[in-house]
Amino acid sequence: MKNHTIVCASRESDLSLGGVEPPAHATTPTTAISNWFVRRRAFALALFGVTQGTGLAAIPFIAQLLITGWGWRSAWTALGLYTLAVGVVPALMLMARRPEDMGFEPDPASRSHRRSARRGADTATSAATLATREIHFTLRQALRTRALWVLSAFSAAGFMVQAGVSLHQVSHYIHQGLAAPAAALSASVFAIAQVPAGLLWSALARCLPVRVLLALAGLSVAVGAVGTALSSAVSSAFVSASILGQAWADSISSFG
Repeated sequence: MKNHTIVCASRESDLSLGGVEPPAHATTPTTAISNWFVRRRAFALALFGVTQGTGLAAIPFIAQLLITGWGWRSAWTALGLYTLAVGVVPALMLMARRPEDMGFEPDPASRSHRRSARRGADTATSAATLATREIHFTLRQALRTRALWVLSAFSAAGFMVQAGVSLHQVSHYIHQGLAAPAAALSASVFAIAQVPAGLLWSALARCLPVRVLLALAGLSVAVGAVGTALSSAVSSAFVSASILGQAWADSISSFG
């Protein structure tokens, strides 16, 4: 009961340190970030993945200390208040939906790039500047595109597997005979794997098509889920958790 409570607390409190878990709220922080970045969107989402992975790795240990010292009820209360104070209230009071609402541009190009684009002196620079202009769709237009439905099906299937496996991996490994500390550490391995993977995928997003990255993410989710189901040793559990973590980081960076 205590170990399962620790993992649940880490999932709920992850909001305050980088974002909430899929599927219901996965698009909320990534959409907010995407509204503010265009050219550097992949890198911004990678930083989000870094903070999310770091927070998700730290929260189980914090929750365990709270449960050990004051009991699980007090731990839930403390983590809930912390989430409201750090993750909810600042977003409601300080966050603007889009930079245009405040008279800004989404991560504008440098002054030198803008001057070159205006003068037409550098064709490549002008093309790169024009490439940052996004194509916007209305809801009705988006519903008529095949891409929307393909991405919706991918996110529904991939996030369902990732969220279900990562949430129950600790109790699964305990039932498989692993010691409780080792089983709990698998959740931290899953989270820590997101940190380097997010930075790697943001770099790959500059040179590989998004469809390739999403295909790799889906394959990694499948491998991680099957590996988790078949794992009964610490080494295989950590490998499966790291594969699942890097797949989640890939999905965050690619969906931007």
